[in-house]
Amino acid sequence: MADAPGERQKEPWNKAIRLIGNLLLGAALAIGVYVLLDLFWLNRAPAGTCPLDTNRPLIVLALVFSALSLVLSFFEKKQS
Repeated sequence: MADAPGERQKEPWNKAIRLIGNLLLGAALAIGVYVLLDLFWLNRAPAGTCPLDTNRPLIVLALVFSALSLVLSFFEKKQS
């Protein structure tokens, strides 16, 4: 059975939203893993210093990317 004309127009937007959301989530995970590696293994901070100060922009970027991915997931049309 043929799809309604409006359904064909919505599919590319749904795929684009899903792709962008997945890319943002992947980037957030990659940045988060790098920050954790940098905190615990790569950059041994001296005693009494905060190791988060040097990584704060990356932590904020990872949080923003994951929040944007979550927001975009609300706009995805669920397949029936």
